[in-house]
Amino acid sequence: LHATGAAGLFPDDGAVRLPFTWRGLRRHADAPDTVRVLLRRGDGDSVTVRLTAEDGSPVADLDAVTFRIAEPVAADPLYALGWETPVERSDGPGAGDVTVWELGSAAHPDLDAVRAALDAGAAPPTALVLPVPAPEETHPAPTPALTAPAPTDAAPAATDTTPDPLRTTLDTVVRLLRTALTEPRLESTRLVVRTRRAVEAVPGEGIAGAIGGAVWGLVRSVQSEEPGRIVLLDTDTDTDTDTEGGTDTDPESDTSTNADTDTDTSPGTAPHASTLARALAHALATGDSQLALRGTDFLVPRLRPHRPALAPAADP
Repeated sequence: LHATGAAGLFPDDGAVRLPFTWRGLRRHADAPDTVRVLLRRGDGDSVTVRLTAEDGSPVADLDAVTFRIAEPVAADPLYALGWETPVERSDGPGAGDVTVWELGSAAHPDLDAVRAALDAGAAPPTALVLPVPAPEETHPAPTPALTAPAPTDAAPAATDTTPDPLRTTLDTVVRLLRTALTEPRLESTRLVVRTRRAVEAVPGEGIAGAIGGAVWGLVRSVQSEEPGRIVLLDTDTDTDTDTEGGTDTDPESDTSTNADTDTDTSPGTAPHASTLARALAHALATGDSQLALRGTDFLVPRLRPHRPALAPAADP
């Protein structure tokens, strides 16, 4: 390329020409330590190449290398992932139509309790939240009930620097998803894997640890195998999001409430239930499978043009 420019084979028009096709390559002899190269301008933007040894004997010929002018790069060729507030849809289900059950809540402590409620005639929820314990809440041993329990004084918290909590958490998430996905009565229910500060949805807020990120990577793989069934939800709080107000599973006494009307902020209920319901209604209407709740807002990931800051020029 340098030789074509130095030899003046193409006009000095400022265009960048790159080799595009090669035609008619013939090898006559093994290449010696030193060769001479003869370049000639051919038809159009093509160049013929001849390689000879120092004594003039032929080494190789190339009938034509055709060059093409490289198109200018687009103005914003780089994209970065960012989180933004979406435009909420009005043509899908409303927040008042969304019911949420959460494992670990008083009404639904584990999947057995979910099955018992369904056996008693309760309607399947719009969403079943599977909470992932935050790093400081992760316990070193798997739980027989296949739930992600809240920390207790009797069970010391493990740190996020050892491999055992990570493996234990991922194993728990896999078993929870496998069990819930194979429950036929939950076929129309979105399974919401909830983490706390696993992603940096707001610039500068940081993340809670490595476990949440590993869970997101794992669940994304499961989402590709079960499209439309699983939602990843990251929050900045550990608030319970179950909108089931009581534990009575008698079908004649329905104690479920929708997320918009539940205003009780005692343990086992959902101060952020309205935001969650809006987010899930958005997911149902749009198919978005990743959400982040920050305060009373919810965010979704989007690719947007990225212009990196240029480093200052070095001193000569």
